[in-house]
Amino acid sequence: MTTYFCDGLKEVSIVNGVARLELYRFEPTGREPEFRGTKECVLALPISGLVEAITILEGVRERLIAKGLVQAQRSDEPSLRTRNTSSPNFVRDDGEKGVEA
Repeated sequence: MTTYFCDGLKEVSIVNGVARLELYRFEPTGREPEFRGTKECVLALPISGLVEAITILEGVRERLIAKGLVQAQRSDEPSLRTRNTSSPNFVRDDGEKGVEA
């Protein structure tokens, strides 16, 4: 089995009942200390698998908070929903295509 190291999740799109999670890694641009996100891989899950993964990750998050390794997000902090992405699979609050994820 191949292992991929990824720095984060760039985009999630859902097409025909399949969620596609695009994961990225940081790569140096050649100018210190700048980096750019480069697509590393795409993970495809049926929606039921995505829901199961979210449930598992929420449990991991709660355990990290309980151990003091991360802080719970305050309700007044900006969330990921404030960032505009360009997924054509969703309609944003302003009616435009894309998702506020």
